[in-house]
This record gives sequence, C-alpha cells and structure tokens, in this order.
Amino acid sequence: MNRLFRWGILIALVILAISSFIALRIVFGDNAGTVVPSLVGLQSEEAVQRLSDIGLDAEVADQPDSNYPEGTVFWQSISPGKKAVLGMVVTLRVSRGLPRAPIPDVRGKEFAAAVQELDSKGFKLGAVIRVADRLKQPGTVIAQNPAAPAMAPGSRMVDLLVSEGGPERAE
Repeated sequence: MNRLFRWGILIALVILAISSFIALRIVFGDNAGTVVPSLVGLQSEEAVQRLSDIGLDAEVADQPDSNYPEGTVFWQSISPGKKAVLGMVVTLRVSRGLPRAPIPDVRGKEFAAAVQELDSKGFKLGAVIRVADRLKQPGTVIAQNPAAPAMAPGSRMVDLLVSEGGPERAE
C-alpha cells in the first residue's frame, strides 16, 4: 500500500506540474493577445472598429495638420504585426488635413498681380479661362473658383476667369 500511495502522489504531482505549465503558457505565453493590424491610411472610424473587432481599444491622441487627407490615421502606437494583450489601448493620430487659409479675393485685379497674390498666400494657379468681356479691361480677373473668402488647404488650386476685352461698339 505504501508503494501505491507513493506512485499516486508522484502521478498527481506530474499532472499538477503539466497543468501549471499549460496555464502559465496561456496567461503569459506567446499565444496571449492578438496581432495588431496596419491602421495607417484608414479613416478613423474604420480603424477604431477594426481594433474593437479584435478586442483592442482605441484612443485618438491628437489631430495635427498633415499631408494625409482629413480623418485619416497616419500613426499608431503599436506597430502592425506586433502582439497586444486583449483590452490594450492603441493610440491613433488622425490628420486634420492640410492647414487651411482664407482664399484671397483676386477679382478685379490684373492677371499677373492675381497670380502673384495667390502664390504668396500658398495657393496654386488652376485652370485659366479667357473670355470676351467688353466691360472689363483685357487681362482683368472676372471670377475665381473657389470664391473668396472660403477657407481651403494652402496647396489648393484656384481657377480664374480672365477678360480678353471685347469688340468695341460702333456708336
């Protein structure tokens, strides 16, 4: 009986050791958590939903100006492919887009001066359409798109409608 008792205790200890090892692997091992996906380039709502779907939380830390379109994730605190423990917070930085500035009103100005003013404010010349307009001096800006005083990213193209003058009326 003494011998059977010793074997029973030995088997119980081996089972306890194996169970403890498995439990520790599950809780602290490499299999704990989930792989963080790449979120850069996604809209913030979609990125937050993807994190939620895999058991992670999201926090939008700040929204600085950047070259990414407005509302797009451009940085994440945990690199894609890394493992994260369920419930962990992944910090996201979301773009506000390019800095915005008021578009200058260049209507009524001479074309070269209008282009110079747009350039000095960081805007680019877009399409230039020349039309006959006998009421305006040749080379005068008649209209612009987008119209002032709209706020737009500084790199925005501004289209101009420019007078070519018109035939003089014989009276």
